[in-house]
Amino acid sequence: MPPEFSLRSLLPPGPNGVKRLYPAVYFYALLLIVVTMPYAYAVNSTTAFILAGFWLLGGDWAGKWQRLRRRPLAWLFMAPYLMEILGMLYTHRPAEGLFVLQKKVLLFAFPLLLATIPPLSRRQVRHVLLAFVASCVAGSLYCLGSGLYYALVLGQPDRLFYHELARFINMQGIYLSLYTGFCILVLVHCVLHEWQTLSPAFRRAALATAVYLTGFTVLLSVRTALAALAFLGAGLLLRFFYVHRRLAVGLAAITAALLLLAGLLYLNPVSKQKFAEAFSTGETIPLHQATDQSLGRNWGGKALRFAIWQCTANVVRQRPLFGVGTGSTQDALQAGYKACNFDFAYRFNRYNAHNQFLETWVGLGLAGLTLLLAALLVPLYRALRAAHYLYVLLIVFFAINSLTESTLERQKGVLFYAFFNALLAFHGHQDSAREVTRRFPES
Repeated sequence: MPPEFSLRSLLPPGPNGVKRLYPAVYFYALLLIVVTMPYAYAVNSTTAFILAGFWLLGGDWAGKWQRLRRRPLAWLFMAPYLMEILGMLYTHRPAEGLFVLQKKVLLFAFPLLLATIPPLSRRQVRHVLLAFVASCVAGSLYCLGSGLYYALVLGQPDRLFYHELARFINMQGIYLSLYTGFCILVLVHCVLHEWQTLSPAFRRAALATAVYLTGFTVLLSVRTALAALAFLGAGLLLRFFYVHRRLAVGLAAITAALLLLAGLLYLNPVSKQKFAEAFSTGETIPLHQATDQSLGRNWGGKALRFAIWQCTANVVRQRPLFGVGTGSTQDALQAGYKACNFDFAYRFNRYNAHNQFLETWVGLGLAGLTLLLAALLVPLYRALRAAHYLYVLLIVFFAINSLTESTLERQKGVLFYAFFNALLAFHGHQDSAREVTRRFPES
């Protein structure tokens, strides 16, 4: 009678076979996740299931529990999702609530998985980050090539900008700019932090890629992402040159970089119009009027957001402590738009709050908002104290983008934040100012 087959029979023989195999399996599963992240969500979710499957197959429950107990941040990161589950107790839209739980399950899964797998080496973490950069570059090249074809051959220049450009890989410009912006920060941080240990060819390739991705992000024309990128990029350069006592050179480099970015924004007609609208002072949507004043014209993003935020604030005041429940947020917002006579939003659109903090406040109240802020501010404080500056960049970049977008209401935003937040929190490595100073060339 043939022996019974089991998956464990595929593992290396010996008592430590599982221990030798699984760290490599986890690493390659993480690579698959980041490589597929910018593309079809069904494919990417399959790679996440692969990671979870090997995690379950790997056993070692006592070791996983001990690692989880030693990492309080994991519990903090999972807390907002647990609050979403509690929000199901008082929602009036349980079916929609179940969809929200499904959409946001990675907020629970990735902290749990990445907090309990064996620690990754600095080199492995770098490979995961660079694999994400390479995947985003490939996706951006496909978008750019397709956009140029539509613009130059088919006479559709709008396909070269904003959401139309990102749609070639089935993404929104907001989330693709979130991805490419983080790629730029990864590359610049890598080059500045490890300048002397990197080969000249790698430094040139990394900086050239960062410049290219900056140009592509300008084409995406997402103002908040571009402003956050300019702010954090300037901070990176300022810290680098300050540590090496070359502040004058640093200020000149920052000025040149910001002028180059401003020039690119000016040459891009979409970003030029969007930033002009952002700095204008006359465009507002009248609310609480006897009749609707929002129909009959095209409103810019700033005017729409200010009107949405005013209506959202009114909704928050009605149930400030625990919100309207998981899955009921959009209904509450639509009612708020109707109460303000904001027909453009109420009758013809279904706008979310366009601010993740307000969105969470509406749905889960002050309790949910407090957990979300804690999940951002506590690791930010710890990362600053530990000189883990790439993690600082991730948190601040995501938080700034969350001021004008409901970043955790789309699967691409949940996936990005849940994965990289857990990766850098539990497997990131701090920067050493002494090491960076030693590595910087003296000549």
